[in-house]
Amino acid sequence: MYPANKRAERGEGYVYLMRPTLGKNSKWLKNKETCPIKIGVSKTRNGIKSRLKSMSTGNWNQLCSEYVSPKLQEPYNVEYALHR
Repeated sequence: MYPANKRAERGEGYVYLMRPTLGKNSKWLKNKETCPIKIGVSKTRNGIKSRLKSMSTGNWNQLCSEYVSPKLQEPYNVEYALHR
């Protein structure tokens, strides 16, 4: 893991949260409290769309982008804090 100052040096970007789509067709994911969440960082909004597409390939659940932050100066520090 990068130290805080090294994470900050990696530049600006967006923090995103991805999860499986919930609903009646989702047999094992009934609510947000039991749902796995992917936390990540992307330099561009197109990068988030690309990541969602690549993660959806071969996944038996439909995935959705739960949240995308506004552009942040130190997104890797925010991602680190969310993982903690």
